[in-house]
Amino acid sequence: MITCPACSISVSESSASCPSCHEPLDDRLDATKILSSDKAIPSGKERQSSTTSISHETLDGSRFHAGQVLASRYRVIDMIGRGGMGEVYRAEDLTLKQTVALKFLPESLVNDAPALERIRNEVSIARQIAHPYVCRVYDIGEAEGQHFLCMEFIKGEELASVLKRFGRLPSDKASDIARQICAGLAAAHKQGVIHRDLKPANVMIDGEGNAKITDFGLAAVAEQLTSDEIRSGTPAYMSPEQLAGEPLTTRSDIYSLGLVLYEIFTGKPAFKADSLPAMLHLRNSGGTVTSPAGHVSGLDPLVERVIMRCVEKEPQARPESAIAVAAALPGGDPLAAALAMGETPSPEMVASSGENIGLRPWIAATLLGWIIAGLVAAAVLGGISDWKVRAVRDNSPQDLAVKSRDIVTKLGYTDPPADSAFGFSPRNLDARQVRYITENSAPGTDLWNSVVSGRPGPVEFWYRQSLLYMEPVVTFSFGSVTEWDPPRNAVTGMVSIGLEPNGGLRYFHAIPREKYIVRTADAPTADWALLFSLAGLDLSKFTPADPIWTPTMHADEQASWTGSYPGQPDQPIRVSAASYAGKPVSFFIDQPWDPPPFAWSPPAGETADLAGFVILALLFMALIILAIWLARINIRLGRGDRLGAARLAFLVFALTLASWVFGGDHNATPDAFLALIQVAIAQSLLAGALVWLIYMALEPHVRRRWPETIISWTRAVGGDVRNALVGRDALVGVAVGVLSLLLASSEQAIRLYTGSIPTLAPHLFLLDTRRFIASGILNPIKAAVIISLFFFLLVCLIRLVTRRRWLAGGVYVLVFTLLAALVLTDLPLALPFVIVSYTLTAALMLRFGLLPMVVCSFVTYMLGFAHISTDFSAWYSGSMIAAVGIVLGLAVWAFHTSLGGEKLFREGLLNE
Repeated sequence: MITCPACSISVSESSASCPSCHEPLDDRLDATKILSSDKAIPSGKERQSSTTSISHETLDGSRFHAGQVLASRYRVIDMIGRGGMGEVYRAEDLTLKQTVALKFLPESLVNDAPALERIRNEVSIARQIAHPYVCRVYDIGEAEGQHFLCMEFIKGEELASVLKRFGRLPSDKASDIARQICAGLAAAHKQGVIHRDLKPANVMIDGEGNAKITDFGLAAVAEQLTSDEIRSGTPAYMSPEQLAGEPLTTRSDIYSLGLVLYEIFTGKPAFKADSLPAMLHLRNSGGTVTSPAGHVSGLDPLVERVIMRCVEKEPQARPESAIAVAAALPGGDPLAAALAMGETPSPEMVASSGENIGLRPWIAATLLGWIIAGLVAAAVLGGISDWKVRAVRDNSPQDLAVKSRDIVTKLGYTDPPADSAFGFSPRNLDARQVRYITENSAPGTDLWNSVVSGRPGPVEFWYRQSLLYMEPVVTFSFGSVTEWDPPRNAVTGMVSIGLEPNGGLRYFHAIPREKYIVRTADAPTADWALLFSLAGLDLSKFTPADPIWTPTMHADEQASWTGSYPGQPDQPIRVSAASYAGKPVSFFIDQPWDPPPFAWSPPAGETADLAGFVILALLFMALIILAIWLARINIRLGRGDRLGAARLAFLVFALTLASWVFGGDHNATPDAFLALIQVAIAQSLLAGALVWLIYMALEPHVRRRWPETIISWTRAVGGDVRNALVGRDALVGVAVGVLSLLLASSEQAIRLYTGSIPTLAPHLFLLDTRRFIASGILNPIKAAVIISLFFFLLVCLIRLVTRRRWLAGGVYVLVFTLLAALVLTDLPLALPFVIVSYTLTAALMLRFGLLPMVVCSFVTYMLGFAHISTDFSAWYSGSMIAAVGIVLGLAVWAFHTSLGGEKLFREGLLNE
């Protein structure tokens, strides 16, 4: 004996239908396949019989009888349904030997040619929908003057019948059925098909408990029927625009989908009425949907949220696709759901979405191996081709500082200084020098060695001392004494010296003491030969000339000579000198490419350089203005990750202030020291405010449109640095950073091999531990964050305009390549490396997002400052080893974190 699921009486297992309610038993679903849970039907709940299926015993009045052959192809087995949309028969396809369903259209449409043509057009589209959760439509045919659709036969039960028998489905099963309906509906929408009549009666549950949407291709028929011909339940599932006779879109189906989901999760229809006129009156009068949580206690808030979004009256307020609905259901992807539903996901949602698994061990190991191999290769290439390393290999800055003090003493300035500072400057290899050497060198000249090994050389060492504390006045120097800050004539007794890396004098500049000395006829003259000797020049080989420059300090004697460096007769130089009371106050070597002092207009041929600078400055200003505008809008609308922005701004503020603590010069009077502290705090606040501004302008729009690019960044900013995705992106960033370093080293190596002029150097050398902490660690972190945000903002704006990810990357590469071409020397050689470099950064930002870009920038800046090579005995090796150690430590941490707890080797592998 079995129990009838409709009326609960005992029935013989051999019975085809229930003798009491006449419900078929053989075609009923096994309840366990639908429910898969004990909580489907609460105890004591009254089960309702189904009235949607027709048993074999109630076929009176059907158009065709069992065994009848239609269209010379289909043999009728029995009628399995009847309603306002016509009759449905189960039949055998005699040609293909398979069971199909034949759905005959209402007789009122037999002579309606426009309606039939519309049905044919829709069926031609609907037959292209091949999806496991959609009932296939095979063809449209005609038998005895009546049109029918040939469709997939589904052995199962209508969802409407299931809901009448069981009430609401268990939450897990309801979610499964709901996602299946969403998937089928999305497949139809992808083909341009709008169902127009989605309801539980048009969803079948097959023998495996899976949903299949039926009646695609018949939706157009529903609009041709009168209200008397429409099945009584249909208006309850129509969208407001459909009831109003307005044009329908896929969001009209989304409304009907929401009502179906309402019934699946609550077991009750969203709209109730005693009759069809009452239902139409209820719907047309603007009846609202009550919250599903009012029917089911403990309903998942995600379910309630997505249902209520689906049944919004305005189509634009509904989710934009069925996929969005599926993603928003429990067990889906809330991030994808929020995006598809037109919402901006919260930072917490972004952080919790996406993958939580790391890299496969072999991929992580490969990246780590590449990083190690890349560092080794870059060190080898750097030791050979890094002209800055070659130029300063022999003397450390401390050694040159001692030599500078000795020169100052020899020239008569013996008063002990109160303050001193020194450093390297690679600025002398500028565009003017490159242009002059290129245009005036004989064919076949090795330009590389003529620049690196020749004089004046590409690197200059500067030393300054003063009888008073040197207090920087330029805010950009950030509390550090530089070659020009404070000005060389700030106080009397200040001395400035420039040396070549080998110790040869380049320039000498001194401000005499305040006491005026009257020059007498027998007053001694300056020892010009000593100055020439300190510069490595022979005075006897120079020709006296008339002075052309006026000294910037008081002097009572001037002199000038012309000549050339030893062994470089093709590069004429002018030596200018001045003295006061017999002591040198000025000495400098004027190269033919040097501009006039304090000249503001660019010499001929340098307009492109100035144009590139102006364009970059204007671009930066435009982005700042745009950032202010966007941030203002976001703040006014309450958008933006304010906590994340505050954390990032504080990080940049702390890094900037710490770099001043470690890298600034703090010798000053108490009042001046307080002023330095105020400037340092002000600049730190400015840097933090700039980052906060860019982040508030950028982050909400990225989170709204491309949140996948900031998932790992949001997790890292939130403190989840042990997350596998954070480790993965950090490892990728280190790998690309090492690749960028290797590209730069390769370019220099090619220039060395071809004898081309080396590229310009954009940064200073690291000097000692204190400066290394500031310039080698803190500043690269700060610069990486700011520059990465700047480029990320730019590429997002381009992506917003182009609306295509890789097109945005192409435009980004093109713009910066053109800007670089304005200032590049030896363009044919440098251009490929520039294109590859910008392509790497664009791909990194678009594919992996912001975090790996920040890590890549940090690695590039740090290793660029360290000037890595294989010479571990050099004076700069300490900073080099520390920088490489930090990068390797970061890579190892990222490697371990990216594994996500997965073992590198499988169990027992090492024991085999």
